[in-house]
Amino acid sequence: MGRPLTWSVNFHYRCHLLAWTQKYTQNRVARVTFQGATSPYIPLENGTPQGGILSPFLFNVLIENILKEDYPEGIQIFIYADDICVVCPHIVNNKHRKMQIALDTIAASCQVLGLKINPNKTKAMAIKHSQPPPPLNLLGTPIEWVNNFTYLGVNLNFRLSPTPEITLLKHKANSRLNALRRITSLNQGATHHILRLFYIQAVRSLVEYAAPVLTTLSPTQEKSIEVIQNNAMRTILGAPIWTRLSLLRAETHLLPLTDRINSRNSSIIFKTFKTNRNCPLHNKLQGLISLSEDLAPPHTYAGHLITALRSNGSQTMLSTLKKDTFHPDFSEKPPWIPSPIKYHYTTLPFSKALCPPAQAFRAALDSITLTLADNVYYTDGSVDREVPAAAAAVYSPHFSDCWRISNNASTLQTELVAILKALTHSLTSQGNTTIHTDSRGALAAIRSQDIRENTLIISSIRQIAHTHALQNRQITLNWIPSHIGILGNEEADRLAKQALQVTTIKTTNLRQNLGQGVPHTAEHVTAHILKNIETLAGFLRSYPPPSGNITEEEALPLRSLTLERGAACTVTTTEDPEIVKLKLQLELQQRTVEAEQKRLEAEQKRLEAANAALITLRLMEPSNEYTSPLKASYASTFVKLDETGMKT
Repeated sequence: MGRPLTWSVNFHYRCHLLAWTQKYTQNRVARVTFQGATSPYIPLENGTPQGGILSPFLFNVLIENILKEDYPEGIQIFIYADDICVVCPHIVNNKHRKMQIALDTIAASCQVLGLKINPNKTKAMAIKHSQPPPPLNLLGTPIEWVNNFTYLGVNLNFRLSPTPEITLLKHKANSRLNALRRITSLNQGATHHILRLFYIQAVRSLVEYAAPVLTTLSPTQEKSIEVIQNNAMRTILGAPIWTRLSLLRAETHLLPLTDRINSRNSSIIFKTFKTNRNCPLHNKLQGLISLSEDLAPPHTYAGHLITALRSNGSQTMLSTLKKDTFHPDFSEKPPWIPSPIKYHYTTLPFSKALCPPAQAFRAALDSITLTLADNVYYTDGSVDREVPAAAAAVYSPHFSDCWRISNNASTLQTELVAILKALTHSLTSQGNTTIHTDSRGALAAIRSQDIRENTLIISSIRQIAHTHALQNRQITLNWIPSHIGILGNEEADRLAKQALQVTTIKTTNLRQNLGQGVPHTAEHVTAHILKNIETLAGFLRSYPPPSGNITEEEALPLRSLTLERGAACTVTTTEDPEIVKLKLQLELQQRTVEAEQKRLEAEQKRLEAANAALITLRLMEPSNEYTSPLKASYASTFVKLDETGMKT
């Protein structure tokens, strides 16, 4: 158990941290309890505590030394937990000899570190080789050459074909779809929401996890993958087999799996460019990003990734993506130095969605009173995705302004820009400063120890706060609920919406987040629903045929278009197609209105139930206990306020 501690010295861990870790791993014992019987304690000589918080970290400290060994030129080592992958590209000369040297180096390093390698579980695969290369050995045991291998839950084959992974996906998905059908019942089955959630978490997640392998799908393979979701949608809605897929997707708000795969791969590409790692894939993508969209990308893995980017319109945005840098004067402070920013949050008795506006207003006023300062600012940001446009605003009794910022800015970025503008203006004044914002996400991003996104904005905010601290000035960031009648917050919101109409962009140095290159899921779903409605309208316009005669087979798909369990939209083929289209649109609109009314009624019932439960807890007293006059007065006041509509 001392090996991790010995190697941790190389990571510059000294003094108390090393001693604490040594005490944590030494003199540990364990025992087993089975059917009421307990075994005696047995001392543990090696390893780290099972399930311990420090165990993964100590293991990483130990296995990091394998990566530090000297390997032949061209050999790449990838480690995930206890899985080690050795890759030798085809362009490397003497591949077999260099691979054997790398295996011997890893075996020797593991022996020094006290780790054991299982030669029987170690496999070798020759990518796109018709005949297996000469044998390799590990610790004197020959390594088996295989054509298929499951690595990190994904099935890989020597031809780099997605077919084995598709077969594995169908097998896993069908078993989980059977579980989905088991929880479906007309009387006591799960609701539409629960069924959809089960599908997303248990079935669709399998496809999204394997998205990097499914990049090179052919049109036929894409259709076979879509069958998984088509069966799930029919099960969720209770729809017959002839129901059109456009209606199923519109009702369940589910994108085609191929679009989900492309979006997932686009996110991975953005992350690759964000980290700016020097890897072969990154270099190949860098050369293809600037390729004109009029030209077809090559039939390679990198080319298929570019096709995925083009499918959701992300290639242009990725080509303009710049590396996000820190503020030139910013330097990370040690964690033991107090932060120059004080964070304060308005305390609400319930969540913001359930808290009555009057009660939230009083809580916000109390929070504003507690954080009074010489300089007070209210900030807000606004984003309009339809234009698109984004803006930030600052309001103060002695200063107010608004800025039109980059069109691709996120809501979080607009809030951060507004806070940055307020802090910048506070440098021109004296005394302490308080900034009120309605964005919890902005405060969490500024407060986070590790800055991963919006690096320039957050580092600039921290640098200005450090400048205030050098002048003995206190900076307070206070969160208040939005749209509850706070004058300063409402004025900042008005200014931000007003700035959306401005055409001149003042702030353009924003960098895209990792997810900004991929279209928002809700927007993508809406676009697909509109496209499906247009497709359905064209489908209806094609009926009836000019002769007016329809066979039984042609009429069957139009008899019943089931939109949800227990409800069907009947289309009579003898009516005018335009009338049928209008009827369908009216019914869809009516269903939307009814769903919104049900949601509002349910929300009202939850509020009433929460208030009733609170009244019961406040007023219920055992008859043999003494009720103080103060408590009785408070209870009567509470009931009186509740009867007048001001729940407190």
